[in-house]
Amino acid sequence: GAAIYLVATPKSYRATAEIKLEKRDWVHGQNRQDAQNPYDPNLAPLECQVLRSNIFFDRVAQNLGLAQTWGKIYHQGTPLTVNETRARLRSKADIKPIRDSTVIQIIVTSEDRDETARIANEFARLYMEYRQAQRQDLIHGKVDSLQHQWDVQNKKIEDAEARLRQIKLEIRRNRTNDGPVFYDQANYDALQAKRIDMETQIVQLRDQLQELKSLSASELPQVLSSLETNSALNASLVQLRKARNDLSVAESDHGPDTTEYKHARQLVDQLDKRITQQAGAILALKQADLSSREAALKALTEQLANVKSADQPDTNLFQNPDFAKTYDEWRQAQRARDALQDKMKDTDTAEAIKPVVITADLVNQADVPSRPYMPDGHIAFRTMGGGGALSVAGLGLFFLLNQRAKRAARKN
Repeated sequence: GAAIYLVATPKSYRATAEIKLEKRDWVHGQNRQDAQNPYDPNLAPLECQVLRSNIFFDRVAQNLGLAQTWGKIYHQGTPLTVNETRARLRSKADIKPIRDSTVIQIIVTSEDRDETARIANEFARLYMEYRQAQRQDLIHGKVDSLQHQWDVQNKKIEDAEARLRQIKLEIRRNRTNDGPVFYDQANYDALQAKRIDMETQIVQLRDQLQELKSLSASELPQVLSSLETNSALNASLVQLRKARNDLSVAESDHGPDTTEYKHARQLVDQLDKRITQQAGAILALKQADLSSREAALKALTEQLANVKSADQPDTNLFQNPDFAKTYDEWRQAQRARDALQDKMKDTDTAEAIKPVVITADLVNQADVPSRPYMPDGHIAFRTMGGGGALSVAGLGLFFLLNQRAKRAARKN
């Protein structure tokens, strides 16, 4: 019976890839797991439904060329249709959560041992790419929103400054004595001190920007990470170092023409691009800050050019209702833009503005199985063992009955 089982049962192989999921809450640039609900029992089952969708099955089939491969085996060389390929793939792939965990298992069973690992790992790769892309879409949407708000506040500031200049001209025209505006000594000295302080800050910022712009694309992020407290850039640099190490390992262990190397190379390129964008965003913020400071200094210098020190102040511009109202609007727009600038420094390309997201890590890559999943040798061994025991018991019983029969014959 065991021999028949081993011979008659077709050989099939099984490979398993495992993905661990986590819900992460991004607050003020800090990546933290939700402390009040670290384990969501619905997370893995819901994500399994995503992985079981036709989109994922069709992408796996397309990427691995399964319609052509299986057409040669099962369809006399004619490629399978999309529906036929998907149905056959569903018969081979079992996607399910591990009980009481956030781990998804992708189990592939096939008569082709190499095919099992390829399919399981492709499902895992596509799902992790999907999760990464979804995170980036959320980020870009938030960054675009902040940039729009920034542009709106800038326009308000420009409009208010234009109106202030126009009101100043009208006030001056209406004055019978177009003399200077008089300030008391304390206010005049305060304005001069403010101008000197602003000039010093602008020179420092201008020199820093010039030095940063002279750096190469590879040097700039490293220098910025030492100057700025920017969690997004620092996190990306850490990821890039790890990705480059993984790339070296993949090249050494597998060679440059393998899937492992290409995936590692793709990740390094993506991180390089992200870091370049982050560094560019930080430089843009610094340039905007410099322009804002220069505009403020210019306005102050113009104000000082028409100001003289005296014990008694003259009627100043703020006694004009239109000027006072427009100046308040200008200050409000500046404060709103400054608040946005602080927010964008924390989130310029990213991490702090992320909502709760799902992260996926490949905790177990599928390996090519070394022995068949079916027929099971243990079952065959137990079958052989059970049959042998029955045979021995039968022989023993036959011998005992035979001995009894001989003793009975001698008595008679």
